[in-house]
Amino acid sequence: MTEIVTAPDPPPQGDWQAQVDGFIHKLRTIVLSYQDPKASSEVGDEQSVLHGNIRFEVFPTDSGRNVCLIYETPNGSTNQIMISCSNERCRFAIPSINAEGEIEVASVEEALLRVQEHIDDIPRQRRDRLRDYIDSWIEGGQRLGDIVEALNSMIQQEMKGGRITYRELSEACRYAVDRLGM
Repeated sequence: MTEIVTAPDPPPQGDWQAQVDGFIHKLRTIVLSYQDPKASSEVGDEQSVLHGNIRFEVFPTDSGRNVCLIYETPNGSTNQIMISCSNERCRFAIPSINAEGEIEVASVEEALLRVQEHIDDIPRQRRDRLRDYIDSWIEGGQRLGDIVEALNSMIQQEMKGGRITYRELSEACRYAVDRLGM
C-alpha cells in the first residue's frame, strides 16, 4: 500500500530533475558523514561499522532514477533501501519504515527525513541480527565460550559492514549471558 504524504503540487518537469539532483547531492553528504573520514580514525571506523558501511548507487530507469542505499548487518548480510525518483509522478517513493509498502513525497527535505529514519534504524537491525545469531547458537546447543569465540571472529570480518564493533560485541556477550541464565 502506498501512502502519499500531503505536499505542495509537484514541480514542473525541469525543476523536478534539479530537485532529484539536489536530493542525490544532499544524500551523498549524509552518507559520507557515516563513512570513515580518516583511515586511522577509530571513532569514524566505529560509526561506519555501526551503520553497516552504508553507501549508495544511482541507477537510471525508464521512469526516472533509483537510488539504492546499501549496507551490511553482522557477518556480511547485505541489505538495501530502494528510493525511486519518478519523473512522471514527480515524487520520491521510499519504503515505509514501520509498515508494508512505501511512502511517496514530493519534497526533497521530506524524502531526506524519511531516508534518515532508515539510516538511524541500521544499528537496531544490526543488534537484532546479532541476537538472532545468538538465539540460534543457543538453540543449537553451543556454550558461552563457543558463542563468544564466534562473536570475536566477527570483529575481524573482511567486509567492513559485516564486522561488529567492540560495543556491539560487549552488548552481544551480555545478551548471550542473560539468555543462558548465567
